[in-house]
Amino acid sequence: MKNWYVIMNESAGRYKTAKNEKKIRFLLEKYGIDFEMVKTQYPEHAIFLAEEAAKNGFDKIAAIGGDGTFFEVANGILKSGKDVTFVPIPSGGGNDFAHNFGISDNYESSLMLLKNGTTKMIDVGKIEDIFFINAFGIGLDARVARLSRKVKFLNGIPRYMVATFQAIAELRKYKCQITAGDIKLDDIFLMISIGNTKFAGGGYMLTPNAIADDGVFDVSIVKNASRLRVLKILPKTFSGEHIKEKEVITFRADKIQISSDSDLPIYTDGELPELKNKKEITVELLKKRLKILV
Repeated sequence: MKNWYVIMNESAGRYKTAKNEKKIRFLLEKYGIDFEMVKTQYPEHAIFLAEEAAKNGFDKIAAIGGDGTFFEVANGILKSGKDVTFVPIPSGGGNDFAHNFGISDNYESSLMLLKNGTTKMIDVGKIEDIFFINAFGIGLDARVARLSRKVKFLNGIPRYMVATFQAIAELRKYKCQITAGDIKLDDIFLMISIGNTKFAGGGYMLTPNAIADDGVFDVSIVKNASRLRVLKILPKTFSGEHIKEKEVITFRADKIQISSDSDLPIYTDGELPELKNKKEITVELLKKRLKILV
């Protein structure tokens, strides 16, 4: 059995990963990494690959792709129940999860983590039977994630910016009840962001103070606001300064319950999973549940 099980998503970054496969293999061999590489073939394939690899004895799994790939591999590892070390190699459009830990988009730098990375235990979020490692969103940011899938010929921040303006143009609003410990909110909201880390959506700092191993989520909620106000608040999300605006509510919690009379649009870690119940959502934090190399 090889030392590292490497899962590659060739389509990540609009097939940037596929174009760099030879370079990636060369660097892994150059650094003396003993590895077995497999490629994903369909959506959620990485969940199956990671879970099976863990159950078959691999205790080191690397993922080469974007946030969606990391989401799937993390879910596979966590579903296996095995003690596995995970390393994310950013090769997608946004790469938000990796950027939270200062992992470079440069393959020569990031692939060295397999050889000399530092172990870190991070918290994990859970909704129904789905795990997330980066962020969970309801409302405007979820609409942006969905609309960004339809933006062609752009990648990274430009793609998300186009989708953001489309979402603001339609500006859907959601009547929700939110409970988190002593906090109880009942109002109309544009966006509910629950962050395990600070970057999401291709570089936005929706929860700028979130830390992946502090035992709590950072929650940032944007109340009902006009399009003009949203356009003024939006640029501040790149620096995290938006949390100082009057329309924004922030708090920390390890469990958040959200309910609504209508289905709520959600996204997590760059993906758009289907929940069993889209009107009653409970988000829980699992402390120090995943071992990563950074």
